[in-house]
Amino acid sequence: MLGIATALASAGLNLLSDVIREKGKDFIEKKFNVKIPDTPDQLDQETLLKLKELELKHEEELQRILLEQRQQELDYLKTVDQETTKRWVSDNTAGMVTKLVRPLTLIYLLIIFSLMAFTDSNVLHINQMYAQSFSDFLKMAILAYFGLRTFEKVKGAAQ
Repeated sequence: MLGIATALASAGLNLLSDVIREKGKDFIEKKFNVKIPDTPDQLDQETLLKLKELELKHEEELQRILLEQRQQELDYLKTVDQETTKRWVSDNTAGMVTKLVRPLTLIYLLIIFSLMAFTDSNVLHINQMYAQSFSDFLKMAILAYFGLRTFEKVKGAAQ
């Protein structure tokens, strides 16, 4: 499917190609009652001409389909952000233990990572897998704690 979408885009059918990437070839075939070749090799001049006519005739509908898809993606991301903020706000109002989980997790990861950095090659040899895992956890924790927390404060969600 990606091959045919790329071939259509290179033939100047960008809008049709984008909708095929987003919704699929079957969706377009059913919606507009048209047959789209399965492989780029099957695209001949006559087929390209028919598809160009389809794109011109239904340009508004194709744009609307793409806009709906983008709006669904934005709505999903907005919902995820709102739910994350709700959880974090409820964590901050639930009690002392829930308030301390994030900062203590960050402190723990910083201490372990610092100890691993100090002891590696000096005292102990630390397996690369563990070092990489702690490094990834630390990146996520710092981003979540400082990045999202700052975002919450700017938005006024945190107290």
